[in-house]
Order: sequence, then C-alpha cells, then structure tokens
Amino acid sequence: MKRSLRTSATRLGLLLAAGLACYVIADDTAPVAQPVGMHSSVVCSDGSWRDDELANIIAGCLILAGHGTPRVHDIKFMANCCYGGGLLDDLGRICGPGGPLAGTPWVGGSASGHDETAKGWVDGVVNDPNNAGKDLGSTWTDALGGKNTSPSDNSKGAIRNGSNGNVKRDLERARDKDAAGPNGLGLEHPQVASGNGGDGITWTGASSHHAVVFGGSQTDQRHHNNVNNMADALNGVWAGTPHTVQKIDGGTKQELVDAICAAAALCNENEQLVIYIDDHGDWELDIDEFLDQITPWFAVTPFSATVAIPPGYAEGVHAVAAQGDNPVPAVWLDLASPMTNAGQWSIVFNGAPHPLPIGLLQGRVSIPIAPSLIHTGINQFQIVKSGPPSQINLQGITLWSGSLNDLDLFTNFSLCPADFDGDGTVDFFDYDAFVQCFEGLTCPPGHDADFDYDGTVDFFDYDAFVVAFETPCD
Repeated sequence: MKRSLRTSATRLGLLLAAGLACYVIADDTAPVAQPVGMHSSVVCSDGSWRDDELANIIAGCLILAGHGTPRVHDIKFMANCCYGGGLLDDLGRICGPGGPLAGTPWVGGSASGHDETAKGWVDGVVNDPNNAGKDLGSTWTDALGGKNTSPSDNSKGAIRNGSNGNVKRDLERARDKDAAGPNGLGLEHPQVASGNGGDGITWTGASSHHAVVFGGSQTDQRHHNNVNNMADALNGVWAGTPHTVQKIDGGTKQELVDAICAAAALCNENEQLVIYIDDHGDWELDIDEFLDQITPWFAVTPFSATVAIPPGYAEGVHAVAAQGDNPVPAVWLDLASPMTNAGQWSIVFNGAPHPLPIGLLQGRVSIPIAPSLIHTGINQFQIVKSGPPSQINLQGITLWSGSLNDLDLFTNFSLCPADFDGDGTVDFFDYDAFVQCFEGLTCPPGHDADFDYDGTVDFFDYDAFVVAFETPCD
C-alpha cells in the first residue's frame, strides 16, 4: 500500500491479434502494483513528475475545476515511456475506493510494464527513404495511433484502423499489434487496465472531449512523431464533435500541470479527459518508504540500509547507458533542515564512497553515481561521517535512475529478421552483411549487430542470427 503523496505536488497548491471479428472486452482490470518504494516517473524537459505526484495533479486539477467536487464523464490515460505501467497503478488509486476521484470511470494503457523499458524506432529507421511518410515513432504508439504500425506493416494504428469506438479494445489491439510486444519481438509488454466501468468507455461516449498530448525531453525523431501521430489520431476520431487537443512537444513540468488543469477546467459530467504521455521515463526507489520510515526523521551515522532493486529497473539503466543515452543516476538526500559540510559527510553506495558537496547544504542534495553501480537484487546504501557519530535530519532518501530513453530498435526487426540486408530474400549476402556488422565493419542502414536487443553486442547476437538464418520465414 503506497503512502500519501509526500510534498512536491501539494506545493503547487492543488487540492488534491488485432482486427478479429469477435473481440471480447474484459471486465474492469486492476493495474499491476509496483513493489513498495518503487515509483515510475514522467520526464519533462526540466525534471520529472513521480507517478503519485502526477496522479494527484490530475485529481487536484479536476477538484479545483469543480470547486471541490470533481466533475468528469471519464478519464482515458496512455503512456509511452519506460516503466509506464507504474503510472496506471496510481491512476487506479485516485479513482479507487477512498481516492479523491473515487468512482470515476477510467481506462488506461502503457507501452511497457512498471518494471521494463519501452521501445522505439531509431532515427536511422524513421528517416530511411523507404519509410518516407510513415512518421514512425515508438512501437506501441505506432500500433495505437500511428500512420503505420511498423516499417513492415503498413496498416494504421488501432484508433485509425478498424476501431469500434471502445477504448479498452483499441488498447488491447495495440498491445497485440505492437512490433516490440508479445506477438512481435517480445521486448515489451503493454499494459491495459480500467476501473469503475472503464471497460465500456468509448472514444465518443460524451458530449465533448479534452485531450493533453504531451512529450518531454524529445531527444529522438520518434518522440516528435509520437505526439504528432496521437494528436492527429484523436482529432480524427473526434472530427465533427466538440473537442480540444493540447499538443506539447518538449514541455516543462509546469506546462504539463497547466495543460492538465486547462483541460480539466473544461470538463463536467458530460466531458471526457484524455491524457497521453510520451518520451523518457525513469524510476525512483523511495528508500525511506521502502524502510517504512515516517518523514522527517533523523539518521544516526553511520547509517546503513539494504534495498532490493527488481531486475527490470537495473537492466533498464544499463541498456540505456549501452545505447549511448548517458543516464545519470543519483542518490537524493532531501534535508529537513540545513546542515554544513566541511568535508566530513559522504554517502557510500555499493562500496563506492561519494563525498557530499562542501558548504551549507539545504533542500535536495543530489549525488551522481555511476550506472554500473546499480545492480539487480540487494544494494547497500550508507551515510557516513568522519569523527564522532552524528545525525542528519532527513525529509527523504531516493535512489533515482536518471532519465531513461526508450530503447532503440533497428530494421533488423522484420517479418523475416534474417533478411539483414533488406533486399527481400534470405541468402548468403545476409549472412555476410551480419558478419561484417558484427565485426565492427559496415552495417546496412538502420541496422546494428545487437540482434537480440539486449543492449550489448556479443556471441549471443551471433547465435541468435544463426538461428534466425536457419529458420524459414513464412
């Protein structure tokens, strides 16, 4: 059970197999809960909103707009970012029993689970002349609202192609058509959840519709294409009916809040609120929450704690680092009262000492750590001070992953992956092209030798290619 939002959002002043003819819509589905202390975050151009903060912002905007009583027909929420499934967890919380939006119908989807990275097409694929006009983005968004589902599948995304209007059905169709999903490469596992009758929500089941389509850091062309494609898809599905779509391509934390509140201000019992989030995601391990420590609290040196990091979180940091996106993990010490450091104070993470900055310290002190220090399983954290034991007054301790970009996919994704040179046939030239690429020589445009997409090039990639080469394609 997650504890109440700590402080950040309250400071804002807020009150708190697609296409089948017979497709059965499931009853309301609860989101998968994250482990205690783990949080997903949405990265903006100037920082991030944690999952519980973002959920409370949505609730607060609706409460403010309704002068104390939230008014909205239903909420539709979609996230294409790493660890996006964790955002659904908190949407279920605010709309569930005892939540500030208790009883509000909602439906949501994410490209990935709360414990895994999302996937998208590298710029070399997006800008390949063979893909001109497709405006490819991240694989789940392409399957949901894209002009093309993938480089090799020219069908449109679920909202644009064959939709019967049911939102949950379209999210499930996007999951099943996701090129990196369970029926494709198996590299991400899109999540679909709903509550309070959310399984029956339709795109046009209210008198009008108000959407926020938001992208934060926007470091790759796919991110720009994602927000453009989703804005176009929503404008298309609502053509001829009253609606607003705020598209923000590279927005700040405040711009996201302002956009959500502006959309909420237009809502009443006959209006639908739609939020789509794109781009980088990250994770935060709330150490004092993990330890069930009520804040503020005094840590007496030497303070030591062990924290458990599930596999998907550490792997994401390493994979994003391997593809060159340079995440900068950090430990955050949020101080409840100012302190002066003359060089005596340090943190030690998995045996590596990191001195605190010299001088007067107050508020959040961020101490960068190397991605390689984070590993799956038990991680050791310490606060130490030279000399006699002392104490530090803490508002919180957090291990932050750094901003994590969704992982790059190359065109060695194909209906026939062994067609490495992309000429439509599998022959010795594909084998030769892969060997040259594997040995660090020339790679075909949009390809690399990471054939198993684990972020490293090694013998397992060679072995995976040989298996694909010897397996006939349909």
